[in-house]
Formats: sequence, structure tokens, C-alpha cells
Amino acid sequence: MRRQTHIAALALLICAMATPTVAQEDPQVARIREGIQRKLDQLQVQYGFPGATAGFVLPDGRSGATSVGFSDLKSKRRMAPDDLLLAGSIGKTFVAATMLQLAQENKVSLEDKINKWFKNDPWFARLPNANDITIRMLLQHSSGIGNHADSQAFFKALAANPDRVWKHDELVNYVLNKKPLFAAGKGFAYSDTNYILAGMIIDRVTGSTLYSEVQRRFLTPLKLDHIVPQEGRVIPGVVNGYSEFPMIPHPGGSMIVDGKFTINPQVEWAGGGFASTSEDLARWAAALFGGDLISKVYLEQMLNGIATGEIDLYGLGVDIADSRWGAVYGHDGLFPGYVSAMSYFPKYRVAVAVQFNTDREKQLGRDLAAYLDEFMKIIVGELTGRKIPEPSEQVPVTVDPKIFDSYVGKYEVVPGVILTITREGDHLMAQNRSQSKGELLPSSETEYFARRVDILIKFVKDKQGTVTGLVISQNGRNFPAKKIK
Repeated sequence: MRRQTHIAALALLICAMATPTVAQEDPQVARIREGIQRKLDQLQVQYGFPGATAGFVLPDGRSGATSVGFSDLKSKRRMAPDDLLLAGSIGKTFVAATMLQLAQENKVSLEDKINKWFKNDPWFARLPNANDITIRMLLQHSSGIGNHADSQAFFKALAANPDRVWKHDELVNYVLNKKPLFAAGKGFAYSDTNYILAGMIIDRVTGSTLYSEVQRRFLTPLKLDHIVPQEGRVIPGVVNGYSEFPMIPHPGGSMIVDGKFTINPQVEWAGGGFASTSEDLARWAAALFGGDLISKVYLEQMLNGIATGEIDLYGLGVDIADSRWGAVYGHDGLFPGYVSAMSYFPKYRVAVAVQFNTDREKQLGRDLAAYLDEFMKIIVGELTGRKIPEPSEQVPVTVDPKIFDSYVGKYEVVPGVILTITREGDHLMAQNRSQSKGELLPSSETEYFARRVDILIKFVKDKQGTVTGLVISQNGRNFPAKKIK
């Protein structure tokens, strides 16, 4: 180019000004995106969900997204990566992050009793555990308050008047005069009402609104331009969702009819309250859990989880689990017609997200964690050059079947869920109460896999060599189980 004449160079400059060039996609991002696209295509054929989007963020901040299926089954419009879907309870992460920043600014303490803000409200005395609840308990669902979103009366009222703009204390009304589920701070019960109260505190502390604070603190500085609040029945850019909820109207399954939601998404507010693209959800997860939005001391508290009665722990607005990729932090979400999940894997500094425009379990086919695990196989394989084999591709090794005798027994995953290991000749078998027996094939003397499903089992021994338990890896998540017999 430097050897061309000035006239030629000027002509090229004018052409460049007249016809903007399209930036080429980073080759590694493109390979990951194409791999995820192939997997989504395969899974849509397998399960039949209407449409889905997926997004990811790599350790250096590069990101990508893809989509599959339809955003509207009637018009047959194809789903696009930048389509918006309702993200459900993932919005709780914004509420928790806002509250933690307020704590950093010494505007609240996580140990503050909520009566500090509500004692003069006429309904407060009728709130279960009213005077014993702290902000921390709200964020961690340990308040003992029930969930207004579990109330049939609430859903009837929601369906009866789709144009109703709900006041926050109208939602709280559905849990008043109820017996506490447990003493404040002495258990776990997931409740949207906890976050409605937390959002009300944020409004009162800041003198602003929750949505304004989220926009100012996070969405604008992080350029999360494709995350928007749910403020009415019309949300530009949101695609149609398809529901099987029995208590709300969804003609032909559709949640959007003639451009309007059949119920008012405004009702969700601090319990969720945002529509997003999958790519921006992944970018949010990377910034929240892998960035410096929250100081170290408060991020550690956010990620200090309590037992939920299931496998995962729950921190301050975050699900915490162990996986084949190490620790995983994130949240999932459900709003009628839509399900979403986002996760951050600190070992690899990778974030992934997926969204579907259906809540029909048969069309989803598997846990959302399994979808994110499939994406991680592709991403980690690309970043490390290490291919993660599918179950059908794994080759068993030869071990002495006598080893199996030490593994035989019953293993408790969680109370009431028992995995039974037996030996049948030279075969090691596994069965839980609700499923048929399946063979485990060795990849080493202590690690085994199954052909029919993506499941890995590693037997755990103490210093004396006695088998004390096992770890099940399924859908990418690790579930420890103690040997009880």
C-alpha cells in the first residue's frame, strides 16, 4: 500500500469511508460459536424446544453468541442471538449486587434488622419473623418467610387483570399472617418475597429505584445494553414464550398475543425483573463473579453458601456448586414461557448462559446445567486443546473384577436418594430407586463411566484403603455420596 500513488491511496480511503468494513470474527471465538451452534441444533432436534440462545465469555473478555429455532412459532421467525428473553430469577443477582455495594458504601449492614425500614408500615407486624429478619437472611432465603409466588390466589389475581400495575407491598400481602416456615436464620426456603423486601429496602436507602440503581451501577458502565427491566406488558425486542403454566392465560401456549404479554411481567420486579440476551447474561456473570464490582470481603460473603436441602449451596443471590470444571457460581431463572441459566467457572475464568422460550419440561429434555456443561466441553476443549470425549467415545480399561467387591453397597446422595452398587460376575452395576440398573465401565481402578448417559463415578477411599463414599458427576455437576451400607 505504501508504494501506491497518493491518488490511489485517496481513492481507497474514499471507498473505505463510503462502505464500512465488517469486522471479521475472531477465529477461536468462531470455532467455539460454531461448536455450540452444532450442539444446539442437535439438542433441538432431540427435544423439540421452540428456540434457544446461548452466550459465552472467555478469560480475556472475548464473547460470542448463537441461536437456534424460532422466536415465534406462528410467524416462523427465526431466533436471533440478539433476541431478548425474560431471564426470571437471574435478576436476583442484580438485587444482591446492589445491596452488597450499598454495604461497601456503609449505607446498610448485612446484619441490619429489616424493621429499621419497615416498622412504621401497617402490614409489617403481620410479616412472619418480622422483628428477627436481617438483610443477609433476605438475600440468602433464610428468613422463614413463605413465597407469594407459590400462592394460587396470587396467580388468579395476576390472570384476572393483566393490566394491573402491582405495588410492592401488594405482593407482600400474600405472605402476611402466615406461620413462619422456620425461625429466622435457621433454615432455607427459596422465596421471591425475600427479594421484593430487599428491593424495597434499596429504594428507601437510595431514595431512587431499584431499576435506576442497577442501570447506574452495572448496566451502563458494563455496556450491558441488551438487559432491560420488565416494566409493562410491552417489552420491545422480547420474543414470544410458550408455557404450560395451568393458572395463567397462554392461548395456544403463547405468552405474547398481539404484541402484549398475557400477564404483566412488571409483577416480577426484584424477584427477577429483567429481559436479556444470553451473551449479556454471560458478560454479567463474568463481571460479577470474576471482576471487581464487589470488594473481596463482600464477594467472599456472597459466595459463602448455606445448605438448601439439595446438592447446591446458596449464597447471597447466587447458586454455588461443584462441577467437573471446578467451582461454579451462577443462577437460573423461570418466568412463564421462559427459562434461563448463567454460570461462571473461576478455574477457567469462563462464563456461559443459555435461554429458552419455553418452560415445558419435556421440550427442555434435561437440566439447564447439562446444557451449560455441553458448552463448557466445547470451550475448555478449544482453550486447552484437550477434547472431552462423549460417553460413547470412551474406551474402558481392564481391571481385576475382584476390586468391585469393595465398591458394593448403598450410597446416600441426599436424604432419601440412595445409589446401590452391585457386582454381577465381572460387571459393576449401579441403580437408584427410580431407574433401571446400568453397567459402570472402568476408566481406572476407582473411576467409572456409563455408556447410556453422561455420568462419571469416582469411588473415595480413606487412608486405610476402605471405600467411604463416591462422587457422581452428572450434567457436569459433582454430587458426593456417603457409603451407608
